[in-house]
Amino acid sequence: MPAVIFGGGIDVKRDNRLASQIDLSQTLLSLTGVRSQNPMIGDDLTQNIPVDKQRAVMQRGKNFGWMKAHNDVVVILLGQGVYLCL
Repeated sequence: MPAVIFGGGIDVKRDNRLASQIDLSQTLLSLTGVRSQNPMIGDDLTQNIPVDKQRAVMQRGKNFGWMKAHNDVVVILLGQGVYLCL
């Protein structure tokens, strides 16, 4: 997921971990110093996330996908079923 975050006190960093847009809200809250418990499902990318916990959530139209760090993919096609792609 390409993203650039600018701000005072934010170190230059290239992050090659598997991540999704749903991680941005948790990450931005953390970068602004907000500590909270909330129902958002994203990961805070300022924290260490073990490889086995990294994932990407994808969506196009009514189709959804979930990819793990080792390229295991689950695809949900609305009305057509669930497919595991290894």
